[in-house]
Amino acid sequence: MGWVVATKITREVLEAYLYCKTKAHLKLAGQQGNVSDYQALLVANRQEVSQQAIAKILAGHPEGEVARDIILTAATLRERPSFVLNATLEDDLLSLIFDGLKRVDGPSKLGEFHYVPMLFHEGQRVGKEQRLRLEIYGLLLSRLQGQMPSSGIIWHGRECRTTKVRLNGDLRKTERVLREVKEMVNAQSPPKLILNDHCQICEFRQRCHEQAVQEDDISLLRGMGEKEIKRFARKGILTVTQLAHTFRPRRRGKRTPPKSNRRYHALHALALRDKRVYVFGTPQLPDAPIQVYLDIEGHPEQGFDYLVGMILVEGENEQRFSFWADNRDDEDRIFEQFLATVTQYQDFRVFAYGGYERAFLMRMKKRAKRKAPVDRVLKALVNTLSLVYSHVYFPTYSNGLKDVGACLGSSWTEPSASGVQSLVWRMRWEATHAAEWKQKLITINQCGRFDYQRQRVYVRTSKMLKRSQKKSRSRRSDKLRISQRVQINSRKCPSCGSAELIHWAKGKQVTGFSTKHKRAFDLVFTSGMIKRKVIECRTAVHQCLTCSHTFIPERYQRLAKHFHGLMSWAIYQHVAHRISPNTLAEMLKNFFGLSVCGQSIDRFTPVMAFYYRACYKTLFDKILSGEVLHVDETEVRLRTGKGYVWVFTTSEEVIYMFRPTREGDFLLDLLKNFHGVLVTDFYSAYDSVDCPQQKCLIHLMRDMNQELLNNPFDEELQAITGPFGGLLLKIVETIDQHGLKRPYLEKHEPEVAEFFKPLMTQSCRSEAAETLRVRLVKYQDKLFTFLRHDGVPWNNNNAENAIRQFAYYREVAAGRLKEDRLRDYLLLLSISQTCRYRGVSFLKFLLSRERDIDAFCEKPRRRRRFPIIEVYPKGIERTDSRPRTTTVSKPESQGQEEKLADG
Repeated sequence: MGWVVATKITREVLEAYLYCKTKAHLKLAGQQGNVSDYQALLVANRQEVSQQAIAKILAGHPEGEVARDIILTAATLRERPSFVLNATLEDDLLSLIFDGLKRVDGPSKLGEFHYVPMLFHEGQRVGKEQRLRLEIYGLLLSRLQGQMPSSGIIWHGRECRTTKVRLNGDLRKTERVLREVKEMVNAQSPPKLILNDHCQICEFRQRCHEQAVQEDDISLLRGMGEKEIKRFARKGILTVTQLAHTFRPRRRGKRTPPKSNRRYHALHALALRDKRVYVFGTPQLPDAPIQVYLDIEGHPEQGFDYLVGMILVEGENEQRFSFWADNRDDEDRIFEQFLATVTQYQDFRVFAYGGYERAFLMRMKKRAKRKAPVDRVLKALVNTLSLVYSHVYFPTYSNGLKDVGACLGSSWTEPSASGVQSLVWRMRWEATHAAEWKQKLITINQCGRFDYQRQRVYVRTSKMLKRSQKKSRSRRSDKLRISQRVQINSRKCPSCGSAELIHWAKGKQVTGFSTKHKRAFDLVFTSGMIKRKVIECRTAVHQCLTCSHTFIPERYQRLAKHFHGLMSWAIYQHVAHRISPNTLAEMLKNFFGLSVCGQSIDRFTPVMAFYYRACYKTLFDKILSGEVLHVDETEVRLRTGKGYVWVFTTSEEVIYMFRPTREGDFLLDLLKNFHGVLVTDFYSAYDSVDCPQQKCLIHLMRDMNQELLNNPFDEELQAITGPFGGLLLKIVETIDQHGLKRPYLEKHEPEVAEFFKPLMTQSCRSEAAETLRVRLVKYQDKLFTFLRHDGVPWNNNNAENAIRQFAYYREVAAGRLKEDRLRDYLLLLSISQTCRYRGVSFLKFLLSRERDIDAFCEKPRRRRRFPIIEVYPKGIERTDSRPRTTTVSKPESQGQEEKLADG
């Protein structure tokens, strides 16, 4: 296709270039497109602002002080008009019309004065495009008057306000833009088409979209910036189909948050190529009995929202609401109406598509008299677009509500409906107050949610299901057969210490007092099976004959419902295999017939963490006294925000620790007595620790490979990575033959010194190569520390492996954790991973009740039954019939050692 390009750069061409190079090229060629309603409205508003500004200028200055419709030259400016309006600057390539100039004091070639540019803008706010236009006008003006203006003036908004804009003193960007526009005049081919956000209001939007679809251009994927498009172009990826072939699902990186907001453009391209909907990961959409679907319409530039629409769903019932504001003063009223409608319910969720609704609520919260209702709505607000962005890939070019709705079979009552079009309808309503424009907005607002078919299966319609549910409800824990009965008596009065007590004994009962009893549950482990154990614990109200004090034995009151064996099994499944409490509750019901709710199982964690706190401290002390310490950290998302989990590990012990931030200042105090070698990644917080350090070379190799992938033709970069790879290969071969032993490794130190020698003096022209060179020189004393020590690895795989075990749990629990519960879980996970590193069973360690892993490992291995209840050493009476009864009479002053034995 041949291009006929105009010979002059006009203001229209320059303005188009700031938004899109293709649009500027089409304007230079003299082409015209279909102007959208919104664009036409902007032109009309700009004309209105221009008329108001000129009227204000003329009203404040005599006719002779204002020059209008002149050719801009140094001679005309020397005539010293106070204002110059609608002036034209002409040269070989330019024919620019300046909206206006204002005379200000200051020396220039013209005299003791010079001019600053003025701009008429239709918007309420001043954007970067307007600032750049002023800078270009100022640069051109400086060539006439010999002085670059330090500021410019913009008349803007419906009220025609003036804003003084400070111009950038660094003119390199401005000169580059002006040079590129001039080069476009003589260009033989059009610029590379790249679709952007301006396309939705551009007059050439249909033409460019058709061209991009025909070329299968990669810029069709919305959400991909120009820098990223150019990065793919350097790799030869120019089309959507090419990008689709590059998707490879990879394992989650150790620093990647469990619920990342990253979007894989390659998977998006794959969905378009295959015309399928792909779901990446497991999106979790919160639910509630009351569901509110919220949509708000407003004018972002004016900072004013005029329509709040919502659909409220409660079961099968659905209500629709629309709160309309005629003007800015009504905004508070519609907001209070919305709050009153929503907050009358106790449990609700508010769903919005995008972040506009949250911004509206945050803005209105500052003005609200009552903050609590707004906080309730903000806490219940769910941005469904964020879930779609991270997890769902539709075969559409964008995640716009209209595109996604069309993909799912929905349609709009108004084909041209869009966010931009709604602004046009609102402005037309403000100008005419015609009911048709208001009705269009309300109708579109009410259709902001898709209706899906819902299928429900009611148990009450099937007699078989009804009988099975009734049977499952009848199997309650209090109907289970008792395995053991325990009678709990007290020997002394807790008030006076007297042993003269009256209590239930030998089948008799004190008159007026009833027998107390409750059940406890446990699991008994043998070499071939696990069986349920139901213990019935009985006691009676005791009365002291000395002081007449009446009491129930403290031992009975603090008796736990679930004993150590059951809790050990649950904690083993939860920590070692990441089984959720609700799933464990279902397993206990199906395997053992025990009805234990998920909340009760969740409370096992702090109980067991308290019991094994001394074990955790012993492990930590042993780690810090070792010769090698691996450290790493990863992010975790909590209910109240985010935090970081740090891991400290050796080859046999692992410790996890929670910190609210990633700041590494605590390491200085924590590791002040550590004198071994610290193995870490390249996080700068580790550099301040005063001990020998070994940086993970695998991290360095990954970064090198990524740089080579991003810069495949960078010879300077290859000149550094090639010798480094060869050096490391030789060292690894020695390690494979002899292990991590200093006598064999220290022979490579001269080769290391030879590698660093040229890096110390040379500098690279390539940015990537220079960055890598500086990094290598900075850490040269910490990259090959393992050559001078025995048993020090050259990587941080030990810590990364430990982090990975927590990352598995983080994937399913992120966002639902509390800080105190996470600390308890990390304590138990530390013991679990230490057992794994030492090759012993975590479950057997828990069942043994041992609190020292070293002591447990030293015990002789033999096949034996694990005793679960060992808290009633005397007073045992066996009866001829089952179950047996145990009578316990112990003083309540027994040590803390027996507390967990009760469960």
